[in-house]
Amino acid sequence: MSEATFYFYEESDFFDVMGVIFEVGDDTNDLLVPYIQKIDSEISKEKINEVYIKASLGKISSRQFWCELGFVNGYE
Repeated sequence: MSEATFYFYEESDFFDVMGVIFEVGDDTNDLLVPYIQKIDSEISKEKINEVYIKASLGKISSRQFWCELGFVNGYE
């Protein structure tokens, strides 16, 4: 796994990109999935999407999102 540092916020924070304009049609699969797989290619697209949906629905915090993907110590 490549070295990366994630910044975690309070448990009340939620995963959101409101107000951000992307040039791609599917920002999750076109941007987030490749970004995470660049750090750890063993994390499947399906797993990333599963955890992303929970985060975007507010069921888990942004910290929990990254932890569930295996980044328990954070990343940068």
